[in-house]
Amino acid sequence: MDLDGDGLNDIISGSWFGEIFLFRGLGPGKFAPRQVIKDSMGKPVDPEGWSAVHAVDWDSDGDIDLLVGGGRGHVFLVRNNGSVRQYSFGEPEQLTAAGEVIEVPDHKAGPAAADWDGDGRLDLLVGAGNGSVLWYRNVGTSKGPELATAETLIPAPKEGGQRGVLAKICVVDWNGDGLLDIVLGDCGEEFEKKLSEEESQWREEARHQQADLLKSWATVFRDYRRVLQTPKPTDPGQRQQELETLRKRMRRLNDIRNKNFREEQALEPGVQCHGRVWVFLRNGPNSEPIGNFPESHSESQLSVPTPSAASKTVALPQLPSSSSAAR
Repeated sequence: MDLDGDGLNDIISGSWFGEIFLFRGLGPGKFAPRQVIKDSMGKPVDPEGWSAVHAVDWDSDGDIDLLVGGGRGHVFLVRNNGSVRQYSFGEPEQLTAAGEVIEVPDHKAGPAAADWDGDGRLDLLVGAGNGSVLWYRNVGTSKGPELATAETLIPAPKEGGQRGVLAKICVVDWNGDGLLDIVLGDCGEEFEKKLSEEESQWREEARHQQADLLKSWATVFRDYRRVLQTPKPTDPGQRQQELETLRKRMRRLNDIRNKNFREEQALEPGVQCHGRVWVFLRNGPNSEPIGNFPESHSESQLSVPTPSAASKTVALPQLPSSSSAAR
């Protein structure tokens, strides 16, 4: 994304607090320190906090506008009233679909623009707080988009599945088959951590080491108390030196035990947090945007609405694959 028209790719990012940041490209793999994007009045662009931003020429006038998802589930258009080389952003405009303000389930909207149905006009796709992805078809024109009622492309994850919530998306032809796919990042607050055989063995060894370290620390502590409680030491200076040596040993053993405990706890199975990236491959043509939906192995099929409002059953892979991502 080249926001300032200098021929170099820039990075634009939303934030938890709502401010939108620009990292100007300086060359291959190099970027300037972040700067807050402000509107033409000098105010930071921040429609409603917890911003997720997508840069795109939404109104086909040749410059980059901003689609901003907010923390309350709304989507805003921030028009660029400047030029290709010098942006000048106006006031955020709340987007509507079929006359109703867009508000995605469980808030935390993450918008993206793409020609999902292949009609030559940009549509709006939005990741929602509940993990679903909604499609708002552009029934207007390229220069004056108008959005239809939402259709669900990816449903919210089912309880007990591996997929999480707070969906943020990228629309791209992932496998080069000429069809747009969806790459989805999520945030999962609960999933069962699976340990390899090597990790399980190391965890058991770490637990035994914890017990041994605790016994060693207790032995040194008993020696420390014995020396400390000596009623009339013959050489007070020597006693202080011996006490300091024992204190150092206790601190060293405690440091080793704490490090060992943290590493062992990191491998503890049970409820863990994760952020994963999922790839949803499109199975049908542009006129029928049906996806291949990775999900937990307990699910075997899923009904997905098409633009014609019909439903089709889509087989899911038994063993989904995913890549780790930051939360």
